[in-house]
Amino acid sequence: MKMSMWKKTMISCLAFSLVAGGATSAFAAKPEWAGKPSTNKDNKHDRNDDDDRDDDDDVRGIHIEVNGKKVELTFRDVQNESAWALQYIAELVKRGVFTGYEDGSFRPNQKVTRIEAITAAVRQMGLRAQAESAAEMATELNFKDADKIEKKYPWAVGYVAVAVENDLFLETESEVKPEQPADRLWSTILLVKALGLEDEAKAKMNAELNFKDKKEIPAGAVGYVAVALEKGLVTGYENNTFRPNQPVTRAELAAILDRTGDQIPEDDSGFGQVTGTFTGYANGKATLTVNGKSVSYALASDVTVLRNNVLVDIDDLLPGDRVSAVVSNGTIIFLNVTQAAAVTDGQKTGAITKIDSNKLTITKDGVATEYTVKSDATIIRNNASATLSALRTGDQVTVIVSGGVIVHVNVTTAVSVTDGQKTGTVTAIGTNKLTLTKDGVATEYTVKSDAVIVRNNATVALSALKAGDQVTAVVAGGVIVHVLVTQPVAENGQATGVVSAVYADKIDLWNGSSSVTYAVETNATIVRNGVTVALNVVQPGDEVSVLLVNGKVLHLNVTDPVSDNNVGVYTVAGKYQSHRTSNGKVTQITISTVQSNGVVTRIYNVSPDAVVNGNALTLEKGETDVELLVTNQLVTLITIK
Repeated sequence: MKMSMWKKTMISCLAFSLVAGGATSAFAAKPEWAGKPSTNKDNKHDRNDDDDRDDDDDVRGIHIEVNGKKVELTFRDVQNESAWALQYIAELVKRGVFTGYEDGSFRPNQKVTRIEAITAAVRQMGLRAQAESAAEMATELNFKDADKIEKKYPWAVGYVAVAVENDLFLETESEVKPEQPADRLWSTILLVKALGLEDEAKAKMNAELNFKDKKEIPAGAVGYVAVALEKGLVTGYENNTFRPNQPVTRAELAAILDRTGDQIPEDDSGFGQVTGTFTGYANGKATLTVNGKSVSYALASDVTVLRNNVLVDIDDLLPGDRVSAVVSNGTIIFLNVTQAAAVTDGQKTGAITKIDSNKLTITKDGVATEYTVKSDATIIRNNASATLSALRTGDQVTVIVSGGVIVHVNVTTAVSVTDGQKTGTVTAIGTNKLTLTKDGVATEYTVKSDAVIVRNNATVALSALKAGDQVTAVVAGGVIVHVLVTQPVAENGQATGVVSAVYADKIDLWNGSSSVTYAVETNATIVRNGVTVALNVVQPGDEVSVLLVNGKVLHLNVTDPVSDNNVGVYTVAGKYQSHRTSNGKVTQITISTVQSNGVVTRIYNVSPDAVVNGNALTLEKGETDVELLVTNQLVTLITIK
């Protein structure tokens, strides 16, 4: 079995592959969380049960089992000796790659031996069963120290054999040297080989390394170091040295592996890693914004949370924190804040773009920031004291932030809402808010508490309206007092339109004036170019006919596809309209394309690793032509014409 079986996971898998801490670590049993889902019973993080909260920050840690003994790792030795590596080590422990010792220590500065690293690498390559098979265990090793391995490390014979078969050793290595500490150069070569990058390494053997101690790197290893540097797998030191012969500690190896920068995406089984923005915590669940979508995850009862390299409680996170979460069976077991939300006190200005409960989103220069509004905050609108519900999307405001929350709001320019009759499509429904969209322009209105709402010839509550309903509304005094649904959105039967967005389990259809979101049944039949396909093959711009049952798509037929390409990778070209950025990277881009039933404007989520070809400074709304390469619903390449 060669590396091709796992090569596709590449760096993401290796980030957790080589680390082992003594014989116990190298052969640690599969952690309990990897085999069964958490029930969240008696979750100590439930805000409704403050008595269960652990208020002693000093005893926060991770419970593990070492040699059949339950141990709590508080990482005191890590914080004292290698605090910089805590975020890497804590995650590896939660994943079951690292473990500690019976005395509760982690020993971050202990050296990692070559046999430990080899064993862990083979296991993570998916070759454990092969390595422990009778055939591999009976292999007669050709190394000079084969007898030593067979006598002192009999369990490792199969692992060494499989490592040889998969080219993890250099051709010139005549000894395994199992007890020798794994140095930086040897670890680098092992990592590059395990990632299947040996051909690239051999092509760079004459590369010029700029380290002061480059002469200590053998000529036959230069290519491996060059590739590792190029891929971001390793770095040098501040004094421009590489230190190839320096032994690697448990803490250092954890950091080296984490520098791969790739992440394990959450898979269909609910296990993996997900990155996003923390937006809130309630009822035992954390809500993250991932690729533009809001996703809620249950928290394991022993979830480990790290913020600013300190073990904390989930309540210590702030909306806007960028996080990386390890997910097992759909439940978060580890959550690390990779970039803390920057909510500085002081005076802020901008336009209100979202109002939700006690939250206010203010956008300035294309950057949206969500703030919590203090319950007794002073709010001034139209020179009079007002409540949060009186604010409207579009209001220009000046706010004062103190202690990270808004304590004062002054509406400097109130959005103008003229009275009269309004028509459009319902695109959002809030507690007392209604957003109507007409000709691509969305307007949010406040709905009077005693407003009359008629749908299907019956008086109903605001919550009975559906996104996609065509309505005529009467506005008086700036608020809606009457709503008549002139054409209810189809919930059963057939609907047609142009696909404007595709998600994991839903689609947006453009009906000529606005987009309507429909959930797609997991067993829905989807036909494109005469072939049954998965939902992610459907492309924005496809003209479709859908069969709805109880508001969900049961059958979707693409009547006019935008391309003959029936894969989840496609290109789309149109006129640039706008884009949003976060931390200096483009997160969304909006373009307009011409379809048979008119111009369709769509928002595309952009991959964090997307490449931009062309000069972004030349972008002009409605004028610049752009082409997007979309891969599994994320833009991976933006070409500016």
